[in-house]
Amino acid sequence: MNQYAAAILLTALLGSEDVGFLFKHAADLRRSCLSEMHSIPQADMIRNWLHPLKLDLNGEVCDIEPLVTFVKSELEHLEWSSMLETGAKLCTSARLLCHLCNTGQLLRVFITQALDSRGGWFVLCG
Repeated sequence: MNQYAAAILLTALLGSEDVGFLFKHAADLRRSCLSEMHSIPQADMIRNWLHPLKLDLNGEVCDIEPLVTFVKSELEHLEWSSMLETGAKLCTSARLLCHLCNTGQLLRVFITQALDSRGGWFVLCG
């Protein structure tokens, strides 16, 4: 992957409302972006945003349980010092869950539960 392609992918990951493309191209993204062999500046950030794809998701309703389990485990590690890594993983997971459930309500519930369980204000998604 070159720097131009990485910049386009990162822009799509950060700003796209439709995350269905992640499910559609999950195998290619896992193979090309989640490997450790890239040395471009954005590689670590892209890996963080795509980390939930390591769960081998298919875009089906049965993917909800592994995503929720992933979110719960990542919430345990969420601290201010790890916000860039963990926040990106949680944001992508929440967006994938919203896509699977086809509702925007889930994101608000997720953020509310995160606030209640951590006792503080964490902005996970824009």
